[in-house]
Amino acid sequence: MANFTVKTGLLSAAILLLNVGAAQQAQASVSDEVIQLVNQARSQGRVCGNQRFASVGPLSVNGSLSRAAQLHSSDMAARRQMSHTGSNGSSAGDRAKQAGYQWRAIAENVAAGQKSASAVVQAWLNSPGHCRNIMNSNYSDSGVGAVQGGDGKIYWTMVFGRR
Repeated sequence: MANFTVKTGLLSAAILLLNVGAAQQAQASVSDEVIQLVNQARSQGRVCGNQRFASVGPLSVNGSLSRAAQLHSSDMAARRQMSHTGSNGSSAGDRAKQAGYQWRAIAENVAAGQKSASAVVQAWLNSPGHCRNIMNSNYSDSGVGAVQGGDGKIYWTMVFGRR
């Protein structure tokens, strides 16, 4: 009986690790898709509000910005509230710095409720301020976080930076 319990415990732990691994893999896939779509948008000139932007180079994924974005999305999901201010009063710059990113320029797009990477990127492109962040040539690095809250909404964060 003890041997069965140990094996069952190991099986449960293995299933938990697989579920965590699958969730991390799904998060990475969604993040990659957002960045790919944003880079596709950046490769084309566009108008954001009343401001015209020429095409700009692609953003690179940065692990520190990805951590900052993921933690902020988790915080928003836990509070069921979309905001640029963290529950501890932090700003995007505070969170990036805390994650280890020493920035010279920083910006953040947040959203809630969009069900896919393409939907959130389209929403940001339709918003003049968010679109300007996407098209700003000052930014070279990025990170994305997406977390589903208890309310069923997905909370999105994309952080843009330059060191």
